[in-house]
Amino acid sequence: MSAFKMRPKEVRLAPGDVCITPGNASAAALSASREVLKGLPQWTAPPARAKDVLSLRLAYFVQVSFVEKLPLVRRVFDKLYSPQDFFMYSTDSRLLAPEHVEEALGLGVPSRRGRRRNVRVRAGPHADYSYWPRVQVVLDGFASLLSEKWDFVVHLSESDYPVHSLGWLRATLARQRNSNFVEAKPRCKDGEQKIDIDKDAKKAPHDGGVGHCDSWRMWRRFMKVTASCGGEFPPQAVDGTMFPLDAMERKGFVFAHGGEWLILTREVVEYANRPDMADFKRLIGMHMGSEIFWSTLVFNIPNFTQRISEQGWYTCWDHMPNDHSPETISDQHLDEIMQHRDEYLFTRKVDLNQSANVLRALDNAGETE
Repeated sequence: MSAFKMRPKEVRLAPGDVCITPGNASAAALSASREVLKGLPQWTAPPARAKDVLSLRLAYFVQVSFVEKLPLVRRVFDKLYSPQDFFMYSTDSRLLAPEHVEEALGLGVPSRRGRRRNVRVRAGPHADYSYWPRVQVVLDGFASLLSEKWDFVVHLSESDYPVHSLGWLRATLARQRNSNFVEAKPRCKDGEQKIDIDKDAKKAPHDGGVGHCDSWRMWRRFMKVTASCGGEFPPQAVDGTMFPLDAMERKGFVFAHGGEWLILTREVVEYANRPDMADFKRLIGMHMGSEIFWSTLVFNIPNFTQRISEQGWYTCWDHMPNDHSPETISDQHLDEIMQHRDEYLFTRKVDLNQSANVLRALDNAGETE
C-alpha cells in the first residue's frame, strides 16, 4: 500500500463521526473492541405506550441517487403520503441535486405547497455502498428527524415499493409499537447449523426475520480492518490489521448482518444516537458498516426489551448471490409475494417497466385492505 497522507485542515467531521486512517487502524481496532466488550449502554427506555391507528406517526428517510428513478420515487410518495407523517429525502450530492427531487415530488406546484411542512429534501455527502460513511448519512438523517414527533422511522431506497396500503401498514405497526423490523442474521460459529445463502439462496428468499445464522460471504471478505474518514479518502482495507471478529465472539459478542432497509422504533434510534455509542460506531465502522450496524446492535443491547418482528422486505437473490443488489422484481416473483403477502411490508428492488405487473397487482390488492 502506498504511503497515506491526510490533510487535517480539510477534514470536516461532526463530533462523534468515525475517522479511521490506515495509520491508526490497529490502535483504533484494539481500543474500540476493548471498550465495546465492556458492554454497550444499558437499555433504559420504558415500553412504549400502545398507539391507535389514527395517532401513530411515521417518519420516512428515503435515499435517492439517480434521476431516472424519480418517477418511481414520486409514485411511492403518492402512495405513502399523509399530512400526519414526515418525509425526508436525502440525495447523493455527487449524483443528484435536491431540486430535481423537489420537482419530481411536485413541491413547487402552488396547490401542493402545504406539503412542504412535512416534506424535506436535502443533499447528503457521497458515500460508497457498504462502508461506514453510508451509515453516518443515515444516522445523521435519523438524528435530524428526532426533532419531529413520530413513532417509527422507515428507511427506504429509491427502488423500494410498499406491498400493502398505507392504512394496512399503519395498522400493522400500531399493533407492534415495541417491535423493530430488522433483518438480523448472526454469523455462524463452529458446529452451528447454517444457511449458506451463497449457495442456496432459495432457502432465504426474503429479508424478514431474526436469529438464523448463515455463512454470509462478507464475513470472509472483510477480514482486514477497513479505514474510512467521511469523504476524505476512499474506504480501504488495511494490510496487516485484522478485524477482531473471532476474538470478540469468543468473549460473547454477537456479530450479525442484514439489509440496511428497515423500520425502527423511535427508542432504538434515540439509543443509537447516544454519545456513549461512539466506541461501537468506531468498531462497526472498521467493517462492512451498512450491512452489520443495526443487526449487530440489536443483538448486543443489554436488557433490550423491544422485539424484532418476523415481517420485513421481500427480496430475491436466486441468480445474484454474489452481487450487492438483489434481482429486479418481475412477473416470476409475483406468486410468491402474493401467497405470503402478510409477511412483507415492502419489496425491492423494483423498476417501473420490468416490475409493472407486480406493482399493478400490489396496488389492486391494496385497494381492498
